[in-house]
Amino acid sequence: MTKGQFISAMVLVFLMIVGTTAWSQEGFATKEECVAKVNEVADRIKSEGFEAVAALIKPNGPYIWKSDGYVFCMDTKEGVMLAHPFFPPQLMNRSLLGMTDSNGKPFMKEIRDKVNADGKGWVSYMARRRGFTEPQLKESYVLKVPGADVIVGAGYYPEPK
Repeated sequence: MTKGQFISAMVLVFLMIVGTTAWSQEGFATKEECVAKVNEVADRIKSEGFEAVAALIKPNGPYIWKSDGYVFCMDTKEGVMLAHPFFPPQLMNRSLLGMTDSNGKPFMKEIRDKVNADGKGWVSYMARRRGFTEPQLKESYVLKVPGADVIVGAGYYPEPK
């Protein structure tokens, strides 16, 4: 192999690594997208009503994006999951305030308490990410819909520091 061929091969390997990394990062939800989607759903709930919007929060619906972005809805009183594209049916329409993450953190209660105290904000917890075996840090933006007892949320997985 000549020096020129070696350099060309190294450049090709570098471009493949950079291209693969960029592609995989584009496949994940971002903090900004979560805020935008939550605000969009909350606005639609205010204008169209919860039932009309909840019917759209389903697999292959408009409120799932990239490989791990989706919107969910809970009630503000009992922490009942009202709409979630991936939750099993047996967990829907029941209080999840006692649910904890892999570290024992009662994150569903924290979500409910956050919106009832501040109206909106971020909650961090450990969650399983599709394609990974170990739980990872997830941050969810949650918002109380004005005039409704509904929390809208969406989360992303920040890059490890």
